Amino acid sequence: MTARIRTSVLGATLLVGSLSLTACAGAGRPGTVAEVNGTTISAKALATTTEQIRLIDPKVTESATLAWIILTPFVNAKVAEKQAWLPDEEYNARLEQIPGATDLTKGVLQANTAVAYLAAADKEAILDQLGKASVKVDPRFGSFDPDRAAFVMKTPNWIVPPAAPTAPAQ
Repeated sequence: MTARIRTSVLGATLLVGSLSLTACAGAGRPGTVAEVNGTTISAKALATTTEQIRLIDPKVTESATLAWIILTPFVNAKVAEKQAWLPDEEYNARLEQIPGATDLTKGVLQANTAVAYLAAADKEAILDQLGKASVKVDPRFGSFDPDRAAFVMKTPNWIVPPAAPTAPAQ
């Protein structure tokens, strides 16, 4: 069974304009790619989680994985509070494809599977929490674009785009 990690489920519904990310050069710590409410996400944890998720979705990017790692504690807390979901066949089938899955990978898969079982009001509550959260991300991941539900790289203002080609005068 090939399953893709859902990146758009929360995209428009959950994240629109609410994940305020600030740049952090590793949150001041070498090897750190993000910090969420004081909890650090290491480059190693991100790489491991991405590698493991690629066993079920070979096209997943580190940026998509990082977004899910950031979302995971918020989504899983709301799912537990609402008792909206318990591990099901879909989750178990996905997990079986990842031998030796870390706790972080299991949490990301849980959030990614369970978010579909939350009501719109619950997703709005998560938005409120994310809006109040302290989230710092290494600038190499760019900034979060809610329209694409992904991190995008911004062109620095000192890079001047090339002029558009003009037609030769006749």
